Amino acid sequence: QLTRLPAFTQARKDNWQALREALAPFAQHVEFSLPTHAARWATSGFAWDSSGCEAIPSWFGFMLLVKPGAPFSRTDLARRLDDHKIGNRMLFGGNLVRQPAFVQLRHDNPQAFRTPVPLHGADQLMNEAVFVGVYPGGDIKALALGLRHIFATIHRGD
Repeated sequence: QLTRLPAFTQARKDNWQALREALAPFAQHVEFSLPTHAARWATSGFAWDSSGCEAIPSWFGFMLLVKPGAPFSRTDLARRLDDHKIGNRMLFGGNLVRQPAFVQLRHDNPQAFRTPVPLHGADQLMNEAVFVGVYPGGDIKALALGLRHIFATIHRGD
């Protein structure tokens, strides 16, 4: 498999780019993740911030963060993806202190850990993000068309 790694890596990058291009018309309702140090995305690639650093990710998945005010929720989007047999998951990070083990730990021993600031960003990821895979062997064109269709219909409220 190691000899195939460069091709897998490139396929994941290409798949991410194809999905981002396909969903660009829906950016008013969904925020897309960027690699570290990227200032913005363009169809020709990323524009980088002034740090001088550039990241070259091999994307595991494609995160869609439903913006406040969108005409649909993360749950609506996930259900629609499920209805169309498009695999998706909640972002697996989210706010870990809200996981049952940490809730129980805080209950049993309030001094066991602390959160020095509210974790609003982690809550946002937990409540508003959907993750779609960019498997290097999949039919990315079909996936991109399916996602565009879902976004078009869910945007209209169909």
